[in-house]
Amino acid sequence: MTDDAHVPLISRFHWSWPLLLTPFTGGAVPLVMSLYFSWWTRSRRQRGIAIFLYGIETLTLLIVCFMPRSLISMNRAEDIITVILLLWIATALVLRHELRSLYGKEFEINPFLTVIFSVFYLNYCLWAIGDAPHST
Repeated sequence: MTDDAHVPLISRFHWSWPLLLTPFTGGAVPLVMSLYFSWWTRSRRQRGIAIFLYGIETLTLLIVCFMPRSLISMNRAEDIITVILLLWIATALVLRHELRSLYGKEFEINPFLTVIFSVFYLNYCLWAIGDAPHST
């Protein structure tokens, strides 16, 4: 990949910025990053399911968080959030697969670290690609 868009824009910045900003944004940074990475990957591959899964997760999370407490019990909200977190892990693995198919199988992304650190680890892997010298 020799064009200027060989990695997503967010990955051109140092990988530590999203980690530092996440607590100050109420966790919005990983949501935005996941939507952006999956959209970017889909636009390059012309196919991909991660954008839809992350979109469903984000919308469901926003609905649960902003729904009046009189309409949903706290136990039900906790159950929904647990399902969203499990889906978040699965979708990170889907995005990992889409990135590997975009960059080629030689692009190593550790599945264990993807499960543990999710979009932050994927951002680090993409940052490493963007930081490496590219041939023109």
